[in-house]
Amino acid sequence: MLDAILESCDDTTALCVATDVTLATEDIRTLSVAEWRKKLPAMDKRPTVFLLHAPLAVKKSKSR
Repeated sequence: MLDAILESCDDTTALCVATDVTLATEDIRTLSVAEWRKKLPAMDKRPTVFLLHAPLAVKKSKSR
């Protein structure tokens, strides 16, 4: 699933990867998709939640 997210999302999309939530081995990190592409997390077959946040496009106002 992570491979599909990294392939389809824009570089600037924020991606949070939360593995082993509530366990002693819990690991929760948020990086841009571009940063995740450089180094993938070691999730193995541990339960993991993915959260995505794409920045809103800024609309340019018309000058009068």
